[in-house]
Amino acid sequence: MKRKIILFFWAFIMLWSSACFAQNSFSIRFGAAIPMDKFALVDKAEANKYDIEEIHWGLVNKKENGGANTGLTFGMQGKFGISAVEGLGVTVSLDGFYNGMNSELKEYFDDYADECEEYEEYDVDFSFISPKYINATPMAGLNYEYKINDNIAFNAGFGLGVNFRIITDFKMTYEGDGYDGGEEYSYSYEEKYSYDNATSFAYKLGFGVVLKERFLISLDYFALGGAEIKGRNSFEYTEDGYSESEKQKFKYGSINPKLLT
Repeated sequence: MKRKIILFFWAFIMLWSSACFAQNSFSIRFGAAIPMDKFALVDKAEANKYDIEEIHWGLVNKKENGGANTGLTFGMQGKFGISAVEGLGVTVSLDGFYNGMNSELKEYFDDYADECEEYEEYDVDFSFISPKYINATPMAGLNYEYKINDNIAFNAGFGLGVNFRIITDFKMTYEGDGYDGGEEYSYSYEEKYSYDNATSFAYKLGFGVVLKERFLISLDYFALGGAEIKGRNSFEYTEDGYSESEKQKFKYGSINPKLLT
């Protein structure tokens, strides 16, 4: 994967340099990344509040829901023109996306923490570090710009490429005091999901308005491609100096990030 990334960046730099020397355009873009379809969904209605794996969420079981929240996007694009058609050009772009956990999941874990605190038999403090979706998508495509006048132009394009997906660790920690035969003891339990990186085929479609030949306001749809959720699940329990740990691999279903930016 590292070799593919290095080769792409070399190609990107060479094409961008060619575009610059040909006095073509280069743009930097940023904005909101709004998850669409199942990437935005999660179903916690039937979940046992003491068993997180029962949530209909693709990061902990074989569901396709991503549970993603609105995030951020940042990208850059080089365009070099095709002389036969005014306004038409070949594009090379790189877009990045960052999405956290949606409000339904946040609410679920907040309620889960409250339930742990109210559990009578044990004094339990529950905390968690939520996973984040990070996607980087290099693409090549075509772009057409129709100029109305010096102040306004219409812009449309598409791109094809590959998506590099990273999901950060999901970690849950339980700490508290228990009683055994009337004696109090302290304990902690940590469960962590570590996810493998993945690649998939991706495409984008977009249109926008160019103002005064300098500013672009655009609406773009990105389909980043489905990829399986695989990784390792680890458990670690400690109690007054005693510790026990276990690791195992998991393989769940496929999550397909779709974003409107």
